[in-house]
Amino acid sequence: MLIQAHYRGHLARRRDSVRGQASLRIQHAWRTSRLRQQLRERMQLARLERDMRFAELRDTLADQWPAMRVNAHVVVHVPNLLPQPTTAGDVTTRPEPHMLQVPCGQGVEG
Repeated sequence: MLIQAHYRGHLARRRDSVRGQASLRIQHAWRTSRLRQQLRERMQLARLERDMRFAELRDTLADQWPAMRVNAHVVVHVPNLLPQPTTAGDVTTRPEPHMLQVPCGQGVEG
């Protein structure tokens, strides 16, 4: 590996005989390889942290599952249908709920 790297450096210096160009190419190749290696290490660390967090959540669910089974319940998340408040200068206004024209009962099957 070391011989191959030296030979590539030799070829780069020979190909780019203009003063300074060969060293710039070699430096660029070295920095790029270091950057790739650091990125791989960071990605492996992130993957390890994600896997550890998942294992923690899985174990917590396994511990809590018997109680969840006994106390079966449904959680319904209702989206906020109110429009965002409007700000003019330093005054923020929100439309009154009775002034909204929200269709009720559409798409509800029961």
